[in-house]
Amino acid sequence: IINWTDNYNEPTTPYQVEKTDNATGKKTILKTYFKSITDGSVSSGSSYSYRVKAINEEEETSSKWTGAVSVTIP
Repeated sequence: IINWTDNYNEPTTPYQVEKTDNATGKKTILKTYFKSITDGSVSSGSSYSYRVKAINEEEETSSKWTGAVSVTIP
């Protein structure tokens, strides 16, 4: 589970979560309206990096990406 803090504190803020497979560099964008996400598409022994940004779909704007956090799946 990946959790983050919403500094804007708007209950309907959409987020993009970028997942990078550290071995291949392949990036996947996940979208959510919640302040956490469960990634069920990971493999044991693999390493991934995640970062998050808030988006405003109506104005097509977004916040800056957070710093990336890396995890290795046991």
